[in-house]
Amino acid sequence: KRNIFDVMPYARMVENEVFFMDKAFDFGRKLKIGFSNSLDDEFVMAVQDMGFVAKEINGEKGFKVYCGGGMGRGSKIGHVLIEFLPEADLLRAVKALIDLFYDRGDRVNRMQARLRFLVEKMGFEGFKKLYLDYFGKETIVNGKIPKIDYEKKVRELKQFDEIENSETFNLWKDICTKETKFKDVVSLVLYVKNGDLTAKDIEKLYILMKDINTPTIRATINQNLVIPLVHKSAIPYIYKYLSEAIPEIVTETISIRGQIRACVGAKVCMIGVQDSQSIADAIGDELDQLAKEFPQYRKIIFKEAKNIRISGCPSSCAGVPVAPLGFIGLKKKINDKLTDCMQVYMGGILTDSIQSLAFEIPNLILPIDEIPILVKSLFRDYLEILQVYDITFSNYMYERRLEEF
Repeated sequence: KRNIFDVMPYARMVENEVFFMDKAFDFGRKLKIGFSNSLDDEFVMAVQDMGFVAKEINGEKGFKVYCGGGMGRGSKIGHVLIEFLPEADLLRAVKALIDLFYDRGDRVNRMQARLRFLVEKMGFEGFKKLYLDYFGKETIVNGKIPKIDYEKKVRELKQFDEIENSETFNLWKDICTKETKFKDVVSLVLYVKNGDLTAKDIEKLYILMKDINTPTIRATINQNLVIPLVHKSAIPYIYKYLSEAIPEIVTETISIRGQIRACVGAKVCMIGVQDSQSIADAIGDELDQLAKEFPQYRKIIFKEAKNIRISGCPSSCAGVPVAPLGFIGLKKKINDKLTDCMQVYMGGILTDSIQSLAFEIPNLILPIDEIPILVKSLFRDYLEILQVYDITFSNYMYERRLEEF
């Protein structure tokens, strides 16, 4: 399994402790700290000011530590600061970074008030040496890390006798459930289009959680929700409840559109240039059509659609810099007419052998109505290549960027 251990208690501990550090509130801008319990999200940790990826060596819990990353204008992949940080040194590592940036960072000029600019200025090796000096002198110890009795929570999960065996239910269950280390217990992903739920829908989810007697629901970086502990027997009941109470959670889960990540766009955001969500809708329609042409590859199209990210402006709130395929909204004069367009990005990938932010494809700025057609074409080419040899969509987009652009 790719999930290492639950990082939520560690994140809460850091949050609680940093809240009482005056220096952390005088950075001139912000300090982003992220935690991941899975290698699947390592790329996202690599673009934080400080990112912690859960790691376990010979039964000892700890973290791989990234620093100096960031997204937006001047996006950067961070550097591996510490290959293995024992869990006991977590707060010590955070406090050392706060003290270092407070002392040496540019906290006056907002355009430079991020850690990545200090790392750039010093060079990573120089920065790392200085950081380890701060770390070595730091004496702070971890605050209280909440202990979660998962065995108790599992015992309290409600079991059901309901049975469901429709084709739609089986598809939904296959997409949404993931095995856990506990017998007959799964985690359940609820795909939420654009991460949008009304207050009434949230109330309905609260009722559902009481019905199945599970205490926790979490928001994910991909704009979805996860109920970490659900008894398998409850899945038919949950499906029926959601189908009646919040049907879009079921329909968007089954739809490829539900996988595409888009920011709120110009309809909501004051600095948005394009309506990213409408563009995502059009892309979803095209990929749904492609899935009908290649039904044997529907699961692959569905899985890889999460790698499409759309931002309505260069701020990259949808995470375009880490996307295998991304789009950023702008306007451009075409035939002397100001036209709604998007800049195409390709090739965001982080593996042991390849580390690359998404690359702005020169001269590939397209009117917004051509974007869905481009995406469908790229996916069609990818499916044809899959018939010859196995390759991930991330690798395919990276190679495509190198070969053609």
